[in-house]
Amino acid sequence: MQTKALGTVDEIGDTVQQVGKQASGQKTSGGNPAIDSDPYSPSSVAARIETGKVRSDLQIKDILSNTTQRSKTKGPAVQYDKVGDYNDALNDFNSLNVRNVQTRPNGTITGNLPDRRAVNARNDSSGGEPTLEITISNNRKIKIRYGNTR
Repeated sequence: MQTKALGTVDEIGDTVQQVGKQASGQKTSGGNPAIDSDPYSPSSVAARIETGKVRSDLQIKDILSNTTQRSKTKGPAVQYDKVGDYNDALNDFNSLNVRNVQTRPNGTITGNLPDRRAVNARNDSSGGEPTLEITISNNRKIKIRYGNTR
């Protein structure tokens, strides 16, 4: 495979999909998609593509590229600061290609990434800042707080 410099998230996602198609069909003895110990191996990428996780992870990484991580808190969430307001949080929410979007009575907008992880955007938080919250796994979340940086 020829190597080329990648630019946008879409270009990276398209390249990852091409690599995944080359490895599609590889399964474990249990019938699940094979995942190699190397996260960028063709079999690992193919398994992650089946759930939409690669593209979602690249989009999340793109959103986090302009943030500053806060110091560790007591809870399982990793928190970031990003310059912006609620409209910026909504723009980032929409850039994730969220499905099953609903607006809750309190104004929180919720939905799911293509791989079914939960995402929500709300106009305030315990600290009063607009927040984009992305569930990474059962116990891990990313919270991006929008406003003036600390």
